[in-house]
Amino acid sequence: ITIARSFFSILADSIYCVDKGYLDFAWLYSIAQQHAFFVTRAKDNLNYAVVGQQKSDEKKGILSDEVIELSGFYQKKDYPGKLRLIRYFDTVKQCCFAAKNRKNILLF
Repeated sequence: ITIARSFFSILADSIYCVDKGYLDFAWLYSIAQQHAFFVTRAKDNLNYAVVGQQKSDEKKGILSDEVIELSGFYQKKDYPGKLRLIRYFDTVKQCCFAAKNRKNILLF
């Protein structure tokens, strides 16, 4: 994350893919504030509250589509905005992940 912050300018309407091992919610929030987007997998210990939901389509592998707010003290301080958490089941890889639509994506 330190290298990315130092050497990459955030470009509006760009999508940044970030490994979950390097989650820095303050940096992710700065990406969102610059009208860019990110995709990352959520860690298992992510603390959040569901504040809304969208219709999901299990035929397409979408198990749930939720609007969330982070509830961990430091997480919420660093990322005060809302995220969209989509749980998806991949029948080929047999894994679940979550995402946020063309805004900021969390993957489980």
